[in-house]
Amino acid sequence: MSEFPETKKSKKTVVLISIISAILAICIGLCGFVLFKASSDNIYEGVRVGNLNLGGMNKSDAIRTLAKTYDTHDINVRVNCEGTEFDIYGSAYSLKPDFEATADKALSFGKDGGIFSNALKMIELWRNPQNIGLVISGDYNVLQYAINEKLGEKVSDVEQYSVEFGENELIVNNGRSGRAASAQKLLDLIASAIADGKLSETINLSIETVNPDPINIDEFIKEYNRKPENAEVKEEGEEITIIPEVVGVELNGEEARKILEENKLSAESYTIPAKITFPEITSAQLEAEYLDTVIGSYSTDYSTS
Repeated sequence: MSEFPETKKSKKTVVLISIISAILAICIGLCGFVLFKASSDNIYEGVRVGNLNLGGMNKSDAIRTLAKTYDTHDINVRVNCEGTEFDIYGSAYSLKPDFEATADKALSFGKDGGIFSNALKMIELWRNPQNIGLVISGDYNVLQYAINEKLGEKVSDVEQYSVEFGENELIVNNGRSGRAASAQKLLDLIASAIADGKLSETINLSIETVNPDPINIDEFIKEYNRKPENAEVKEEGEEITIIPEVVGVELNGEEARKILEENKLSAESYTIPAKITFPEITSAQLEAEYLDTVIGSYSTDYSTS
C-alpha cells in the first residue's frame, strides 16, 4: 500500500531539517573552536621566526626553542654601506638575540584586537604564515653613533622646521632632509642573517632619505597666537630653575594658513605677517642676575618655551 503524498512530504521535511541542524551544529562547533583558539594563551599557528614555526607554543617553550635554534656567542658582522665597508663587533654594543622579547612579540602577534578580530587574523595566519623576525637587543644609541662616525659625510641629520621672530613677521623655515643609515635597520638585517645562517656574509646596509616632519597648520596657528609671558624663577633649596620667556604673537589665521599651504614644499625661508610682542623680563636677564648671587646650581627649563 503506497504512502500518502503528505507523508512523503513530511519525511522529506524531517530529513531536510536534520541536515540543516547538523550543518548548523558543525558551524557552531567550528566557530566555538576558532574562538577558543583565538583566546588561547599560546602563539598562533603560522607565526614564524625565520623557518622556525612557533605556532602552538607557550612563552617558555618558545624561549627554549629559540635559544636552542639560534644560540650564538658572538655577533660580529661585516657591513657594506654604499661602498664603505666596516666591521661591527657585537660585544662593543652588547648585541645579542633577545629570546624573551622575541617570544613576547610572537605571543602578541595578531592579538591586538577584540576576540572576533583576532579570530580572523588567526585564520589569515593559517593561510599565510608570517615571519616576525628575531629581536636583537643592544645599545642602539651607541651603535647609531658608530655607524654615523664610520659613514662620515655620507649621512646628515634631518633639520625640523624652525620659526624666528622678525619685527612684524614670523620667519619660517620648513627644515631640511637628512640622510641616515638606521641602526635599527642594521639590527633587523643581523636578525635575518642569524635566522638564515648567513651571519658570516657581508650585510648590505642602505642609506635612506629622512624628511622633516610637515608643519601641522592647525597646531602652528594655535601655537603662534599667544600672549607674551615673562621669564620666571623657581627656587627649591639651593637649586634654581629658570623658565624662559614666551614671545607674544598675534596673526591672522586664514592668512597664515594660506601662506603655509603655498609654501609647504619651499626650500627657502618665507614670512608670515604677525604682531610680535617681546616680554619685559627674559631668561638671559635672570641668568645674569642669579649666576653671580646664588650659591648652588641653576638650570633653564625650555620645555614650555
